[in-house]
Amino acid sequence: GGCIKRGVSDDVEFVTEQRVSRPPDYFSLLLVWDGANASSSQIASLLPLLPLTIDLAELLDVSPQGGAGGTMYRLRCIVCFQNKHYVLVAYNPWVAQWVQFDDHSVKPIGGWNDVLSKCQRGGLQPLVVFFERFSIQPQASFDTPAR
Repeated sequence: GGCIKRGVSDDVEFVTEQRVSRPPDYFSLLLVWDGANASSSQIASLLPLLPLTIDLAELLDVSPQGGAGGTMYRLRCIVCFQNKHYVLVAYNPWVAQWVQFDDHSVKPIGGWNDVLSKCQRGGLQPLVVFFERFSIQPQASFDTPAR
């Protein structure tokens, strides 16, 4: 797939296609809702559709010379709206769990299923979803010293 635009100019149909020459290190998706306060059932129906990993090449035409790292991305954080406030839910790889940041505190949530449950129960309405590119090649862990 690619980003394809179709149009007509002077009775001549044209098609333009845009290609991503180098996949970005990060990308975001903006989620548009009908209103500022989604119901828990609306939130519950959206959340399972958010992938934890995604291959950008399945969505866009990515140049084969895309650079190191490939086109695989993992979900890293979600900006949510709740009761006229913004809340960030982010994955912390150092503690291997999701964490909630709000105006006053930082609280551990747990695993992805805990995030799904908290968003639905607490009315956390996802607005912006951020993905980080990662290599599927084996990598040294954060605490492995360089040799």
